[in-house]
Amino acid sequence: MRVLWTAVGLIGAIVALTLLVRAIEPSFAFFPLAGETTTPSQFGVRYEAIAIHTRDGEQLRAWWLHADAPRAGIVYFHGNGGNLSVWAPIVASIAERGYSVLAIDYRGYGSSSGRPSERGLYVTTTYTYRSCTGDDRSEPRWRRTRRPSHDPTD
Repeated sequence: MRVLWTAVGLIGAIVALTLLVRAIEPSFAFFPLAGETTTPSQFGVRYEAIAIHTRDGEQLRAWWLHADAPRAGIVYFHGNGGNLSVWAPIVASIAERGYSVLAIDYRGYGSSSGRPSERGLYVTTTYTYRSCTGDDRSEPRWRRTRRPSHDPTD
């Protein structure tokens, strides 16, 4: 009987630890900064600030830096910390080299609405990919392998 209670207690502790980790995980993975303090124009690069409205009701802040004769187009997703302002020097430098750039702030970063989450990251990148390619029927690999019960991009 003692072994049974030990096993139940251990399983309970593992479940509790798992739930705790899932609850606090976003605070360890995402480090957003609110607002917008620096833009590409401060580096002498033209840009257009745009709002991308997602199907699940969020509004994402993005910068469109259009080159006159672009070598290629780049969709730029910054890292897990900061916001577009932190990455403005890099984005401006890419545009100065003749590339058109679409740079996006994730949910909860900069002037974008929402809260940062892994799921939100997937939705944002998929929505952006579909918007850029015009392919609403595309199904990225992550979605084929992980079927969520509710997908706001459908």
